Amino acid sequence: MSEFSCRLCGKRGYTVLVSFEAWLDNAKNAEDQRKQLAAITNNRPELNFGDIVQCETCGLRSVARVPTSDALASFYKDYYGTQGYDSKKKSKIKRASRYIRRLRKRVRIGEFLDIGCNLGFAVEAASRMGFSATGIEVDPVAVESARSYFPRSEFLCLTAEEFAATGRTFDLVYCSEVIEHVPDINVFAGALSNLTKIGGCLFLTTPDATHFRVPRDFVRWPEVKPPEHLTWFAKPQLSRLFRDQGFAVKFQFAAKPGVRMLAQRLDRS
Repeated sequence: MSEFSCRLCGKRGYTVLVSFEAWLDNAKNAEDQRKQLAAITNNRPELNFGDIVQCETCGLRSVARVPTSDALASFYKDYYGTQGYDSKKKSKIKRASRYIRRLRKRVRIGEFLDIGCNLGFAVEAASRMGFSATGIEVDPVAVESARSYFPRSEFLCLTAEEFAATGRTFDLVYCSEVIEHVPDINVFAGALSNLTKIGGCLFLTTPDATHFRVPRDFVRWPEVKPPEHLTWFAKPQLSRLFRDQGFAVKFQFAAKPGVRMLAQRLDRS
C-alpha cells in the first residue's frame, strides 16, 4: 500500500486498524446493513476498498483505497440505503425540523440547501419554516421521489462540486451524514464553502470515530460500513478541514456517537 497518503493531511504513515478480510468476515454476520454491504462488496470487486487504516500524523481513519468514481456512481444508483425511507417520512421531517428550528436562531430565513437530501425530508422541513429550499442528491431515483413528494421545492441530481460550479450560494447549508461517503474530503469541503454565503452557516453531522460509545474493537462499530462510508472523523480533523476552508467552527454536544458541527463562513477578503 505504498501509494497510500492521508486524504486530510497528505502524510503517508499509517496503521492498519482492520483488514479487508476481517471486515468482510465480521460484516457477513452482522444483523444490520453491513451484512448487505458485505454481499455487495464480495460480488463486485471494483468496490474493494483495501484495509481500514489510521493516519499516524493526524489520526484520520479511512479506507486505504477509494473505489473509482464510476464504481461509486453505480453503487449509489438506486441506492439500497434509501429503501424503506418513505415509510419514515413523518419522523424524518420531525427530526430535521428540530435541528433547523435551533439553527434558525443563528441565521436569517433565506435560502436553504440540503446536500445529500435523499427523499427531501429536511428540504420540506425548511420549506415549512419559510426558507426557499433546495436539495441535491446523486441518486436519481431518490430525486424523482423527492420531487413527487414535495413539488414546492427544488431538487437536483448532481454532486456538491457540480452545484458549487454554478455560483449559487445559500444562507443555511445542511449536510447530514454525507461527508463520510465522499471520495475527496478536501474538494467536498471546498464545495461546501463555495455554496455558503459569507456570514451564512453550515450545519454538518457525521459519525464520531472517537466518541466514548464507539467500541474499542473498531470493526464492531455499525458505522464501519465501507464502501458506503469511506472516512471516519473526530472533531479535531473536521475542525482542521473546515477552518482551512474559511469557517469558524463550533461543535454541539451529542450523547450518541455522532458529530454535530455548526460553522459560520467568514469573510477572508
